[in-house]
Amino acid sequence: MYSLVGTYVKNDPEEVIDKKTVAYPFTLEMQANSRTFYALSTDEKQTWVTEIKRSVGYSNLFDYYELKVFY
Repeated sequence: MYSLVGTYVKNDPEEVIDKKTVAYPFTLEMQANSRTFYALSTDEKQTWVTEIKRSVGYSNLFDYYELKVFY
């Protein structure tokens, strides 16, 4: 069991294991350490990442603000 307080979810690139196997990793960066988990498909990975972000209350600055550049 892991406490997800202060956890950051890192979306890692896929890893080719062999000709038939591709792993879809994501990493939980916790206060004291980090753990990498692997899914068998992109859909499974996305489900895990979405639910973990929801459970920790993750929000993105760009969900609330629009970045504009003025010259």
